[in-house]
Amino acid sequence: MTTKRPTIKGRGAEIFLGKEASTPEKQHTVIPAEQYGDKATFYLPADLLERLDTVWMNLRKSNRRLRKSHLVKNLIEKGLKEYETNA
Repeated sequence: MTTKRPTIKGRGAEIFLGKEASTPEKQHTVIPAEQYGDKATFYLPADLLERLDTVWMNLRKSNRRLRKSHLVKNLIEKGLKEYETNA
């Protein structure tokens, strides 16, 4: 028979801040917004967003750390470089 979990009734914030709390095995790394740069919002056609998601998902199979923002940044840089070269 399994044992009951300890009761949390009446412990309030102690559950979250108490001495008994253990640190998680793996903590998420918080990256400051300044590291990414400024935010911008663009409205794109649905078919273009689907293509972007398909490319992103295919690339993530080999690089799980790839963020969609990095992919978009690289694609925009490549397009601007091509534009500047041909203009």
